[in-house]
Amino acid sequence: MAANEDPRVTRTRELIERSFYDLLMEKKLDALTIGDIAKRARINRATFYAHFEDKYELYRHMVRTTFEQILYDNLPQQSEEPGAELRALVRSACLFFEQLNAACPPPDRQTRPLVEVQIQAQLNEYVLLWTLRNLNDDPAFRAYPELAAKMISWAIFGAGLDWDGDGLSAEILSERIYTVIEGMLGRHRV
Repeated sequence: MAANEDPRVTRTRELIERSFYDLLMEKKLDALTIGDIAKRARINRATFYAHFEDKYELYRHMVRTTFEQILYDNLPQQSEEPGAELRALVRSACLFFEQLNAACPPPDRQTRPLVEVQIQAQLNEYVLLWTLRNLNDDPAFRAYPELAAKMISWAIFGAGLDWDGDGLSAEILSERIYTVIEGMLGRHRV
């Protein structure tokens, strides 16, 4: 909640989010209507539209905040080791994909592209910040930080997206991805 946000606004938004999540466990996204969400949240449609443009914006918002919470829960509070932050980012992505695969069964995969676009953008943003803080001593990374961030974030994203369990836990997968990325970065001890 923003420091100056009215608590009623916050409660209404949380009610909309909770109702939407519950409905997604019952119906596919395409079958959901704003009326369904409003009815479940016990609000009118105008109140819904005061908070979100449509159900897709609400869906993207929930994906973004879910990933942010997973990342927040996994980031080290304080660490001098640059690799700890990158390792936490990789772990968070794997945990997110683990939750997504559990909550989004194969018949309901039409929502996956919305999720994927949102998560890739967030990963790229976080990796870019990490790259700027930790790899700016190398001329190649300093000259092309956006490209470096895209390459690293796509490596994380692609491996997590392609993973369907394969008998590996999210923990094991995240350590393997981190090891490969660490090797890609070579002389930069991450």
